[in-house]
Amino acid sequence: MCGFIVVFKKKNSKDFSKKKLFLSSSYLSHRGPDDNHHYIDNHVMMDFYRLNILDLSRNGRQPMESFSGRYVIVFNGEIYNKDNLKKKINFNKLRGSSDTEVLVNLFEKYKFKMMDFLEGMFSFVIYDKKLKKIFVGRDRFGMKPLYYLENNDYFIFSSEI
Repeated sequence: MCGFIVVFKKKNSKDFSKKKLFLSSSYLSHRGPDDNHHYIDNHVMMDFYRLNILDLSRNGRQPMESFSGRYVIVFNGEIYNKDNLKKKINFNKLRGSSDTEVLVNLFEKYKFKMMDFLEGMFSFVIYDKKLKKIFVGRDRFGMKPLYYLENNDYFIFSSEI
């Protein structure tokens, strides 16, 4: 199942509270009892609760970085054709067997065009550390929900509410 919350800071907005992020994300803890991890910088905070299904090792831990370290992803769902998609990236560099790792590295190589290749049920947020931008996506049928809230200071995304 898994669950995530992402808070993305708008330009010139006040700082956001880590305490509020962790309190909010704690309501998702039942969705991912196997692991909890986060990524935080001056522009984004990502907190992820993991249910180990496909890659049971630490190599499947999220938030996860791309090969270059430029992109960070939180992802909920399953990419059915991940084994075929490995051929589109340098799969010899893969550390684990998770579809998350395939997805973030597919984005690194193809950017938004990667959506054309995906078969599955999913929602995700990818953060570009260099450009300080995010890319948000979900499956065409909305099988995996993705909720968002916008206020004057932030965009907030969650895989559950």
